[in-house]
Amino acid sequence: MNPDRAADLPAFSAVLLAAGTSSRMQGRHKLLLPVGGEAAVRRTARALLAAGPREVVVVTGFNGRAIVNALDGLPLRFQFNPCYADGQMTSVAAGVASLNLNTDRVLIQ
Repeated sequence: MNPDRAADLPAFSAVLLAAGTSSRMQGRHKLLLPVGGEAAVRRTARALLAAGPREVVVVTGFNGRAIVNALDGLPLRFQFNPCYADGQMTSVAAGVASLNLNTDRVLIQ
């Protein structure tokens, strides 16, 4: 990307939703399934980081320790959502509330 153009783009942060139970996956946690040789959640996180956000918060809940382990070594912050079973919007709220840096926009993934 042209560096002059990058200066014109609005600052954004990202919230990666990774708290769900994968209830329709018959016991498999879809975010931990391999895609291109790595866990789907790691592939998604790397793509988000490559887009240049100010920060990325990963919201965990169900199977949170495995999600954190799959993302080891990436510059991410984690926010546990104790209400993850109450629906996706509880994770959106938890992630947005935990953002630390000023931002113009928030990308929810």
